[in-house]
Amino acid sequence: MAQPAPAVQFKSPLHQMTQTHHLLWNDSAAIEELKYSIEHGAVGATCNPSIAVSVLKQELAHWKPRVLELAKEMPEATEDQIAWRLVEEISANASKLCCHLRA
Repeated sequence: MAQPAPAVQFKSPLHQMTQTHHLLWNDSAAIEELKYSIEHGAVGATCNPSIAVSVLKQELAHWKPRVLELAKEMPEATEDQIAWRLVEEISANASKLCCHLRA
């Protein structure tokens, strides 16, 4: 009689989901959230202006000095231009983490 296959151990339901044909992209670029998601099978992160605002609120101590630097570097910039630059930088920051943790 054949022995039953051993049960597969998953880190979490998130990890179990990523073992199917689905790919998970974390809908946040907040570093701690992203680290957790990647450790449990996520392959990347998404970012848009509302996600960036959420990241800024969560990681204000990290990003506030950069906002002030951008204002000095770009004295003629509008708030929208500075905000879009932050979206780009938050996205790039998350992208580096995704590449580093998946390597």
